[in-house]
Amino acid sequence: MQQHSEPREEKPCPPKNEHFEPRRFPRPRSSWKPCPVPGCGELVQPGRLLCLGHWKGLPHPIRAKVNRLWREYRHAEKGIAQLMAARAYQSAAREAIADASARPVEGGGR
Repeated sequence: MQQHSEPREEKPCPPKNEHFEPRRFPRPRSSWKPCPVPGCGELVQPGRLLCLGHWKGLPHPIRAKVNRLWREYRHAEKGIAQLMAARAYQSAAREAIADASARPVEGGGR
């Protein structure tokens, strides 16, 4: 086995965030929309259905159904399959909004 006769140079570690690049940049608040539950008014990030308080207030089966149908829509083939998946998701989203409207808010909403 060959050994190095010269000592190896110690390279200083780069600062922690020098090479850090977030996966996606946060969207400006101007692109956020109000929570669709009547009377709420909390801002909702793009890509989210409800504010956090109303979302957490939904029963788990409804949240799971909305998430499952959203994934099916996102991964559906273009054409009739995607249209049917979009309609199923929209129906589940309307059901979630109606259910959230009838429940007290948990945590982050008004």
